[in-house]
Amino acid sequence: MEFFGSNYTLTETYRLVGALQSKYGGITAYKGDKVVFPNGSVDPWKSLGLPVGDPDKNIDAFIIKGLSQALKKESKSQSLTKD
Repeated sequence: MEFFGSNYTLTETYRLVGALQSKYGGITAYKGDKVVFPNGSVDPWKSLGLPVGDPDKNIDAFIIKGLSQALKKESKSQSLTKD
């Protein structure tokens, strides 16, 4: 199975990202409601989450200090706190 090929150009990637942003609203115009976005401060994926909530749409967003979805289970920190 090939995941990358000549049809995955930079132009095509930008086009696909634009289509997804139009469909879901992107970071500035998110179309969902009643959603929670927990973001880990050291999570490499945090830039894909919503950094600020919207109380009018029941959207809550927060950062949990020291958390990452990629942390090993055996290295759980007891000092995780919500900012």
